[in-house]
Amino acid sequence: MLALGAAASRSRPAGKLQPSVCLGLGHVAPAAARGQPRPRAVADSALGASPTSVHVGGKLLLQNFAADSQQRLKLSIQLVSATVADPDGRGVKAEASVLDAVVGSGDSELDVDLIWDEALGAPGAVVVKNHSDFPVYLRLLSVPAGVGGADDEAAAVHFACNGWVYPVDKHPYRLFFTNDACVKEETPSALLKYREDELGALRGDGETTERPFQPWDRVYDYALYNDLGNPDLRQDLARPVLGGSQEYPYPRRTKTGRPAAKTDPRSESRAPLDEEIYVPCDERVGFASIPAPTLPPLGGHFRSLADVYRLFGLDDLGRLPEAKAVINSGAPFPVVPQVISVNPTHWRKDEEFARQMIAGANPVCIKRVTKFPLASELDRGVFGDQDSKITKDHVEKNMGGMTVQQAVEEGRLYVVDHHDWVMPYLKRINELPASEEKAEVSQRKVYAARTLLFLDGEDSSMLRPLAIELSSPHPEKEQLGAVSTVYTPPDSGDDGITAGRFSTWELAKVYASANDAAENNFVTHWYVRTLVRT
Repeated sequence: MLALGAAASRSRPAGKLQPSVCLGLGHVAPAAARGQPRPRAVADSALGASPTSVHVGGKLLLQNFAADSQQRLKLSIQLVSATVADPDGRGVKAEASVLDAVVGSGDSELDVDLIWDEALGAPGAVVVKNHSDFPVYLRLLSVPAGVGGADDEAAAVHFACNGWVYPVDKHPYRLFFTNDACVKEETPSALLKYREDELGALRGDGETTERPFQPWDRVYDYALYNDLGNPDLRQDLARPVLGGSQEYPYPRRTKTGRPAAKTDPRSESRAPLDEEIYVPCDERVGFASIPAPTLPPLGGHFRSLADVYRLFGLDDLGRLPEAKAVINSGAPFPVVPQVISVNPTHWRKDEEFARQMIAGANPVCIKRVTKFPLASELDRGVFGDQDSKITKDHVEKNMGGMTVQQAVEEGRLYVVDHHDWVMPYLKRINELPASEEKAEVSQRKVYAARTLLFLDGEDSSMLRPLAIELSSPHPEKEQLGAVSTVYTPPDSGDDGITAGRFSTWELAKVYASANDAAENNFVTHWYVRTLVRT
């Protein structure tokens, strides 16, 4: 064994570090050159120190998230051959080396000396064991050029670890591959079994009993959303299982392995409040908390628009005297949104409503109208007639003499249609109780919205809303179709923008915006990008 130390332990140059690429899940094995000869099998007796053994200087970049400023770190490091295999077909491991150094909290860069046998060819993986009493996050292990090559022109070898190494009593070892991505068919055969071991660990292969996963586990398994309720605490806190059924189709979540609830075997028990929800360890960047600005408590729901203005230090008319006083005092206060910083009522204009649809988080929902009237794609046998009730009489009065047909042909009519994805859920949403204790049906309602937009102006550069259709399920039976109301802008002589008063048109715009925000957060972000589809 060769004891390794920090930078002062040796003066051997470590070679210039090259940029690395994080390969993420699985730490994919290195690419092999096409036509590479089959790895040679050697006996274990040939693995000891030999005249061809060399000491290789390298660099190790790591992070220590422990609170103590100085801690003793002890790692065992073994390079693995990508070209020479043992009788079982696994790449031969070089003699283990030990890194023994004192590290502080945060980032550390250590010079290391590794043992390598030139007869083993090129290294393709590294085995790391942590003999300390705290976990450490390895970022990069770099070995200088010339190792394993016929001459010193061989490229440097980089192991983009980007993973946690826990003490051996928690996790026996970690295996990292070189920073070259390849498919299985191009992986050197000496590394194939190591790669299969890694995939098995990530999939949870070999787990014969259900157990809660621990912080040091790396299992990427999936389960239904059966942990949203807490039936063991109170029966009225039970929730249905999302996913795995026609009634509640839903993507899957990361499996945690917690036991079933005592009162409902279909549901998973809740984690104690002082216990973190399981996340595969390499998905956690660190234990440090992210600072957030301290803002004054809001104290409940807004009762009026004046409450919103006062949040930003504005008076009832949207003026800034209070905000200026707070800013001058140095106290924390929310920044006044730009849209109301000059004209506090500008956000209520139709043009601003349409502009925010384009400049907001979900402009991809705006679609050109190619056929009018608008039609639904929902199954009529289940939901009845769900086609749009917006007619040309609703919109042509605000189109400056242009007909709907002309606007469709010239590409000036657009729609933001959330009707079909919202409608199937409306009955259940609107029947949710206002209070679990009293089981009263809430008076707050949600609607499915369609917003028809017109590209206006002499140069066709201004988008403005022509009509908003709000729909809800038929109160007697969903198969009877939608109950719809179409709202249009008020006459030009009455724009309805007065302090403390809203027109039905403005309230319709609020409901349409609520659909837009829900689609962006729930469908585009949560469902499409975050969850794993079943």
